[in-house]
Amino acid sequence: MDLREILKRRRMVRHYTGEAVPRETLERIVATVRRAPSAGFSQGQRLLVVDDAGLLADLAALAGPLEPDVEPGHLDAYFRDATTGHESYEVGRYVSVERVGDEVVLDFNRAYNPSCALSPFYNCPIPPRENHLRIAIRAGEMTPLDTHARR
Repeated sequence: MDLREILKRRRMVRHYTGEAVPRETLERIVATVRRAPSAGFSQGQRLLVVDDAGLLADLAALAGPLEPDVEPGHLDAYFRDATTGHESYEVGRYVSVERVGDEVVLDFNRAYNPSCALSPFYNCPIPPRENHLRIAIRAGEMTPLDTHARR
């Protein structure tokens, strides 16, 4: 299996227990990150390990959401469809999840590109396999105008 297949199949499951991570585990993780390859060997990452719950909450409040101008409690579904990579952005798009009473509505006319489609300063999440649609969603934002110029 090649790297592309591994990345396509990878899943992130985040379940936080609130238990402290042992110091030696944190040190192993930091050492591994420091040895990880980087573009042009720049080693541009900066690591800050915070083990104080109050300080962590304060930092999280300062950092805000991962996407600019997103309100707390807002929920998006990140998806790929048959247009991804040639008619729409190469990684995928978001669509906001709207709650109407007990129902959930996905209005694909309002699909939009993630910030990483417009700026190299954001990272794109990869839509999980469950969010890969076989049909073409030719609605909402498609390929950003400058995407191909940045390659």
